[in-house]
Formats: sequence, structure tokens, C-alpha cells
Amino acid sequence: MRKWLRRLRWIAVTIGILIGVGVIAVLIGFGIWRSSIVRDLNAHSLVVATARGPVEYAELGHGPAVLVIHGTPGGYDLWLNSLEAMHAAGDGFRYILPSRPGYLRTPLGDGATPAEQADVLAALLDALHIGKAAVIGVSGGGPAALQFALRHGDRCSALVLEEAVVRRLSESTSDLPRSALAAGYRDFRIFLLYEAAGLYPTKPQYAEAFAVARAQLRASAPYALREAGLVNDLAQEAAIGSWPLSQIRAPTLILQGTADQNVPPADAEYAHAQIGSSQLVEFPGADHLMVIWKARQLSSLVRQFLRAHPEPAPSPSVAVR
Repeated sequence: MRKWLRRLRWIAVTIGILIGVGVIAVLIGFGIWRSSIVRDLNAHSLVVATARGPVEYAELGHGPAVLVIHGTPGGYDLWLNSLEAMHAAGDGFRYILPSRPGYLRTPLGDGATPAEQADVLAALLDALHIGKAAVIGVSGGGPAALQFALRHGDRCSALVLEEAVVRRLSESTSDLPRSALAAGYRDFRIFLLYEAAGLYPTKPQYAEAFAVARAQLRASAPYALREAGLVNDLAQEAAIGSWPLSQIRAPTLILQGTADQNVPPADAEYAHAQIGSSQLVEFPGADHLMVIWKARQLSSLVRQFLRAHPEPAPSPSVAVR
């Protein structure tokens, strides 16, 4: 009996050691992963001085300028990572990918409200010597995109609203991290999802969607570098008033999933009714993650739309990687 007990203790100790080693390995992997994100963030973007303050941005591709306004949370990397996952550099467009105020290296002091952020984006175009651009507003980037079309209509050759916030939206802040430890735990959960998405066996037709999913997860950390923008976005979305969307003259494409629980589908219908030059494409049963699972279909629709409404002349491009 004693011999069996000793064996059981030995087995228990061995299992405990293996679990401990596994936990340590995962934590080390998490630290390396988060450090690599910070390193890449600084390496793949530039900060340009504008009339509204410093603005961080990256570029991808060559051709007519397309200003892509990221959602909540985000940063320039949200769409740089995603566009690279879809091999969009050869699409024939020059994608301009800014970090909105409060995200990464663009200070919140540049402009907190959607109107101010629209002016920041116009100042970025000035600094890059771009007169006119198509504008894509995704999710929480919708308010800034709408304000750009309203305030700088002569510089907006076309507008795309992709599951975009267009009316007042109140979201609870109770789940936001309240401490550095909570923020670290949030990043750790994202890391686990990121790794799981990489290990999940997929059929070839789903490989691109999983690549986009990993790209979006990677652009959700570290939380500390995105917190100011996220908190501001939630406050600004809750304060959206009655904007004169009927004054938007740019050709507009509205893309919306009918099962979206984050942005009400009725908001897309409202925008379509208000913007006279708009077309609405709905995706039955699609939720707010359609940006991942329908990435190729969305990209194709957007490219077709932008090619049908080009800017007067292609702007010179400078690769920022």
C-alpha cells in the first residue's frame, strides 16, 4: 500500500510540475507576443505633423487615395493587418490608414469629437498633399467618416459605411478594465484567442477569414495603448445628435448585417433614407463579425464601388511599412 501511495504522490508531483512548466511557457509566450506587437507598431507607421497636431498613419498600395477610418477599439494596425491578410496591396488603391485620436501615437488632444476628428483627417490629407480621397468608415469609425463627408464634402470622392455607427449608441463601460492587472488579463485573453485561431484546422476556403480574424485580434492589444481612444469613442457615440445626413453628396455605399447586435441594422436603413446618393447592401443573418467572415465579399463590393467613383487623378504614393 505504501508503495502505491508513493507512486501516486510521484505521479501527482510530476503532473503538477508539468502543469507549472506549461503555465510558465504560456506566460512567457504571452509576454513575447505583446512585446512583438509594440515593436511592430512603432516600426510600421509614421507620425506626421499636421495643422491639428501629430497624427500616426501607415500606407499600403498605390493608386487613388482611400482613407480607411478604423473602429472601436483600434489603431492604424487594425486595417493594415487585415488588408495585408487579404493581399490588398495590389488592389489598385493607395490605402491611407490613420490612428484616430486617442489610439496608439495619435494624441486624444488632436480632436475628441467626430467633427474634430474629421478635421484631423483633413489635416492629415493636407500633410500628405492629397486633395481628395474616398473614405471608408468601419463600425466606430462611422461618426468621423460621416462628419468628414459633411464638413469636407469637396474632398470626399466616395463614402463607404461598413456596419458603421451613424446614430446615438449607448454602450456599458462596466466591462472595461479598471486596473493595469485587468488590462493585462484582457490582453492575455486576446492572446489565447489569437493562438487558438492559429491552431484551428480550417478548410482552404476559410483560411483567409481566419487570417483576418487573427489580424484583428492582434490589433486589439495592448489595451493600454488604445484605452484613451476607446473610452472617448464610447462617450462620443452616446452624444451623437441629429446630424444633417441629407446634406452628404458623395456617392455612398452602406454595408450592414441584419443580425448585428453591436450596431442596429435600423441605423443603416436610416442612413440610406437620409443620404440621397446612397445604396444599401444588407447581409441576411450576418452579425458584427461579418467584417471577418465575409471579408472577401465585402472587399470585392468596396473595390467595385470605388472603381465606379474614382477621384480625379491618382495621388503619389509613399510606402510606409
